[in-house]
Amino acid sequence: MITLSETPLIGMRLLLKALEDKVLSIIILTLICPILLLVAIAVKLDSPGPIFFRQNRAGWSGKTFRIWKFRSMYVHQEEAGKIKQAEKMTVELPA
Repeated sequence: MITLSETPLIGMRLLLKALEDKVLSIIILTLICPILLLVAIAVKLDSPGPIFFRQNRAGWSGKTFRIWKFRSMYVHQEEAGKIKQAEKMTVELPA
């Protein structure tokens, strides 16, 4: 059963939750750091442009935060002030 009416974290529970979040994130980031470094090198070698994609997002209670992700798409090159959007590609299969 899921409790939907539980009160939010306050006082000592909030402090313990924040401490747990920080400690676990430091441990996990330390362990996956070599993998993240390899991904960053692969992104940079694959195509020109930045390694990270940065974007502002709305979080809990409408508070904005900046998210950083590895770039997985090519950087658009503007042509005469216009950015070419994605378009449907047709592929002909051999008979």
